[in-house]
Amino acid sequence: ACVRVKLVRQHRRHLLSKQQIVDVYPQIIVNVPKISLNRIQLDYLSKSGPNYIRSNQSSLHSYKHQEKHVQEEHKNIMNVITRYLIREHHIPLTATIIRKFSQQLETSLHQQYMIPLSYLNIYRTRKEFKLMKSIQHRLKKGNYILRETDKSGIFHIGTSVDYEKKAEAYRQKTGAYIELDSNPLWSVFDKVILLLNDLRSKKYILSWQLDKMMPKRETVQLAYLYFIPKPHKAGTPLRPIVSSMSMPTTGISKFLDKLIRPIFDKHARSTTIIDGVDLIHRLEAYTTNGYLKP
Repeated sequence: ACVRVKLVRQHRRHLLSKQQIVDVYPQIIVNVPKISLNRIQLDYLSKSGPNYIRSNQSSLHSYKHQEKHVQEEHKNIMNVITRYLIREHHIPLTATIIRKFSQQLETSLHQQYMIPLSYLNIYRTRKEFKLMKSIQHRLKKGNYILRETDKSGIFHIGTSVDYEKKAEAYRQKTGAYIELDSNPLWSVFDKVILLLNDLRSKKYILSWQLDKMMPKRETVQLAYLYFIPKPHKAGTPLRPIVSSMSMPTTGISKFLDKLIRPIFDKHARSTTIIDGVDLIHRLEAYTTNGYLKP
């Protein structure tokens, strides 16, 4: 009871401090005749958005679960760091610097994941978790689909029936994608394994190169097609996206990209625009050199 009173008081003080603040945020797009979500749930989805950073979730898990998560994070980070230091800088695994870094990393992770949270943070986390679960339940019950929009970076709610109709219409119109009758994942997986082992047996690649390209059975996944809505266009058409990050061939493509990318950048950098910032710098240089004419 005392804890609850303290939480309520902190929450009231927090609300009083925000009385003069006006929240401005884009609204979620609801493209269904009647939505079962209430105003609080819709406001949460609007304010949160796809890029929302959730509050610390550690209070939702047991101490044992948090400790396990810390150890897994520590192991994953150390595997990446040690492989890089050994390969690029020839630092042995038993070096003092690696041991000290491992200790400092573990301490830092414990501070991030295990540090006690304030009552206000615990209250907020559990409230948001309960709200999120209620949203998931209602979306599933209403057969709705929640997706991030194509360009505006906000959420869109539509019906699964509408998504299926538009996706099928897109496939029929373009002929770009077909539905497979069977799953070829393990056939592709076996062929990749056979090819890599053959290259290694003929000494065309080294052992460490084989390890880089070798797919792992527990993480591979067949590439799949999904769609995101484009509400900025009439009728809210769908944009197709193919996710192939976990294909059996992903390791090969990443390894080849790492080898070929420096060569490509060396010869094509002058005619390659990386992003918007790079474009602005190019235009400034273009203007300075007198190439831009009125």
